[in-house]
Amino acid sequence: MTQQEFEQRTGFITTPELYAEIEAEYMASELDKDKFCKIWIKQGGIEEISNRMRGQILSLRRELAEERRKREAEREHAEKELIAALTQANAYAKELTRIFNLEKDDKAMRVMLNKLIAEYK
Repeated sequence: MTQQEFEQRTGFITTPELYAEIEAEYMASELDKDKFCKIWIKQGGIEEISNRMRGQILSLRRELAEERRKREAEREHAEKELIAALTQANAYAKELTRIFNLEKDDKAMRVMLNKLIAEYK
């Protein structure tokens, strides 16, 4: 019996993974398709598979929520690192501007350049 035949006989739509389990039950039985489907319904097959599908959905939703939480935390961390790097770059730019505004032969300029070079290394 195919998944489509099963779904037509029971009126129940399932996933390929869960149908594989149903098909294994069917193959293990000696019942014809119609009889198997009727018994499967009477024995609570729809409820059982529905509950399992709900469990899978809930599990996937939890995984999705956790993944979203992780990505948000990573984004916030990256944003903080970017702000820190931009702040440091801005401070260096201001210091360089100040240094280049000094007189060319000024001893203070050489001292500040050496300080910046040492910090950069």
